[in-house]
Amino acid sequence: MNIGDVVYIYLFDLEKSIVNMKQLRPDRFGKVIAVRELKLLNNNESVMVYDIQLKDDRVVTYRSDNMTTNIVSIMELIEIIGRANIDSDKRQALLDQLNNVFTLSAVASTP
Repeated sequence: MNIGDVVYIYLFDLEKSIVNMKQLRPDRFGKVIAVRELKLLNNNESVMVYDIQLKDDRVVTYRSDNMTTNIVSIMELIEIIGRANIDSDKRQALLDQLNNVFTLSAVASTP
């Protein structure tokens, strides 16, 4: 992920849970506003740390070593929706929701 990328924050396994979702959570969409690498002292490894500004302007920090929460780019989210074992009406509803999120984002950021 890079600064400026729009992402979706989700819990656990999105590919499995999307089957039971009625819609995506609108409050989990955001834009990456900062990226940094954090060196872990105990094992010479590093993790990526992302600051994400959510649609309501709150900023959350996500670490790539988080075991329960993850982020996915919008393109990856579209791919997940496309291959999910869901009916075509539900698939279209999720894609329409994504389209609405971006339409509203564009309107909100227009001066």
